[in-house]
Amino acid sequence: MVENKNFSIRNDWQVPFAEIHNVVLADPHLTPAEKVVYCGLKTLAGCERIYPSYEFLAGRTALSRLTAIRSIKKLSRLG
Repeated sequence: MVENKNFSIRNDWQVPFAEIHNVVLADPHLTPAEKVVYCGLKTLAGCERIYPSYEFLAGRTALSRLTAIRSIKKLSRLG
């Protein structure tokens, strides 16, 4: 789960869409790919536990596996 004071991956909503916080979309320190991976993670927000594989995220976001790995590392670091 990626969390910080401004945004979180986890939510308790049981809706068929993902809520993306404006602070993430407007963050100049995140690349477009990192924002897309964040959005891909948000689509899993209603799950009890979130342990998607890099392959799953790459497929969900239409990015390469390497880009998914790099994006997760940075998002985790910014946490």
